[in-house]
Amino acid sequence: MPVLNTPADVAVARLLMPVIRETLAKGADASRPLIAKNGLSDTFVDPALKWLERRGAEVRFNARIDGIVRDDRMVTALANDSGTEQLGRDDGVVLAVPPWAAAPLIDGISMPDRFAPIVNVHFKLESTEVPGMTSPLLGLVGSVSHWIFKRENIISITISAADQLAQQPNDKIAQLVWNEVRQAIRMDGSAQPPVRVIKERRATFVATPDQLARRPAHRTDINNLALAGDWIDTGLPATIEGAIRSGELAAKTLRKLIA
Repeated sequence: MPVLNTPADVAVARLLMPVIRETLAKGADASRPLIAKNGLSDTFVDPALKWLERRGAEVRFNARIDGIVRDDRMVTALANDSGTEQLGRDDGVVLAVPPWAAAPLIDGISMPDRFAPIVNVHFKLESTEVPGMTSPLLGLVGSVSHWIFKRENIISITISAADQLAQQPNDKIAQLVWNEVRQAIRMDGSAQPPVRVIKERRATFVATPDQLARRPAHRTDINNLALAGDWIDTGLPATIEGAIRSGELAAKTLRKLIA
């Protein structure tokens, strides 16, 4: 199922329940999808960076952390290629990286270790007019394709739990998806437009009972270190909403611990 990015016959139902409670069970207003008009960076990343800069934060790109230096209870420094960044007693660390990047940095924390792919296919149409789409979002049933998103003249298709599809060559994926999509958007008979296929092979952890049990809490046994990411135990599946919630939990925890 798409929200869990895991086939329904192996997915854990406990992760689906909070999604239903916070959307369908609350009625139409809570179930209305919100779509980033100009992409996720424009909606989430750029405003966050500006917010940090206005408050005097320094944002460093291409400065990957190689190691975390710690004593028994505190992180004392962060190490990278350019040296070591010493931390003060009132400094906190939020480790917001994928589990495969976090694992070499911290010991003794259980993390998901099996992942599921998502395949996205983007078609560039000649016109912004798409007869079969009266809204920017269209769901498909009984097809390989799951969701169709429209932004100007770009049609983007998302396919979750795409283990088998991701093994196919890009041209075959594009042909299969276009044959479904052109019928759904009432462009049947149209030649396949320019296309880009993107395979995110480790998009989320596999939402099975064993992997759910491996999700860690945001709080660690290190006083000034908290974890964040969609793989943290937020009670939600590995979604943007879960990632945001984990960041809020991590920040609130550190404020209490190092205040």
